[in-house]
Amino acid sequence: MPLKGKHLVVYPCKTLWRALSITHNHTPCIPQRVKTLMLWQKREKLDHIEERLRAIEGGEDYAFANLEELLLVPNIITPPKFKVSDFDKYKGTTCPENHLKMCCRKMGAYTKDEELLIHFFQESLTGVAVTWYANLEPSRVHSWKDLMVAFVRQYQYNFDMVLDRMQLQNMCKKGHG
Repeated sequence: MPLKGKHLVVYPCKTLWRALSITHNHTPCIPQRVKTLMLWQKREKLDHIEERLRAIEGGEDYAFANLEELLLVPNIITPPKFKVSDFDKYKGTTCPENHLKMCCRKMGAYTKDEELLIHFFQESLTGVAVTWYANLEPSRVHSWKDLMVAFVRQYQYNFDMVLDRMQLQNMCKKGHG
């Protein structure tokens, strides 16, 4: 018998066809044990499909199973009638300190609510900057200050590259401008 416990032993096609006895009018006569084997194969496929469907619906086996773990600020409470300000989106190519100042000014009424600031900071980002935000470790951001430090550290190179007025004047005097 091809069945051992709950595991299915599948015979190669040639063996399966040999197991079929062909009557004289060329109609296959399928023995009961081959029918049983075929039913077990179909059942195994159905079980596999059902298992995958349960995993998709329940999310048990996926990294995104617990949505709380995805949030930088768990249990965020948004005030009634709260509307996110329209921000100039930060792309990762300008001064991060200026962007932070702009965000704080736009969110002025909520500067005492650090969790709200942290959560909605993502609304002021786009492109690689929003990807950076999405990949932040929640265990490393406990306050608005933590987020600001991480943001400036990430995009400090933009600040370092910006020439100040004195540097520009010196370049013009030397004939570089």
